Amino acid sequence: MTNIFVPFVSAFFASMGFALLYNVRKRHLVIASLCGAFAWMFYLITDMFTNSLVIPYFVSGISIALYSELAATIFKSPATVFLIPGIIPLVPGLTIYRTMEACLYGDIQGFAEGLVNTLKIGGAISLGLILISSFFKILRTRIYKK
Repeated sequence: MTNIFVPFVSAFFASMGFALLYNVRKRHLVIASLCGAFAWMFYLITDMFTNSLVIPYFVSGISIALYSELAATIFKSPATVFLIPGIIPLVPGLTIYRTMEACLYGDIQGFAEGLVNTLKIGGAISLGLILISSFFKILRTRIYKK
């Protein structure tokens, strides 16, 4: 129970902090913060079942985009209101830090590894977001045409 509850609450408050920083309206604050908490849960659950660096981030990117698009439809707001706070827990900050540290200390192999891993993570999150957002955009255009 503790293994799931603490990361969920931590991701929720991290997302809430950035939602406050970006002036998300009070009525959307909790919903936007839940996006980040659920994304981090999807990451942790997927990470338990896979041995990959990229797949958990890809699944989390899909979950963020799906949650954001559905919340945007329900609450009649732009999807970015929910999307940006949702991405925050997934940002590979430690990986980026270690990559820059390796660069500063002249560790070329560590820098190259960290750079590739950071690009993989960013690409996986982006691909998940793009797939779902594109699907919803196509769906909306077909609905509005009819």
